[in-house]
Amino acid sequence: MLRGIVPVLKLLSIRILRRAFVVAAIVAATVAAPEVAAGIAVPPRPSGSVYDGARVMRQEDVSAIESLSGILWEKARVAVVVATLPDLGGEPVEDASIRIAKAWGVGGKESRGVLILTAVAVL
Repeated sequence: MLRGIVPVLKLLSIRILRRAFVVAAIVAATVAAPEVAAGIAVPPRPSGSVYDGARVMRQEDVSAIESLSGILWEKARVAVVVATLPDLGGEPVEDASIRIAKAWGVGGKESRGVLILTAVAVL
């Protein structure tokens, strides 16, 4: 299911990623996420760059993403985290991803990071 993400990450240059993260940081800083009464609980923070809560990723894909994320962090100080969830509990993906990224501290205080969130089922 997520096999296509590894080649995409390999094709993106660090320069393009830097620009995308700057734009994402500006957008995130200007848009306040509303509090959600219903929705998912924030999953536990992963020890690495991948949280496979939906259990849909192969180990070799997880390893490849971990490796690419490590390279991006070393070369550009940009964090890339990939998360899968079984569902979003009716919460919009934009709201869930912002809450999770903030709770996990993706990119640190400088917001130099991106969370790629995928839900297997949207209720």
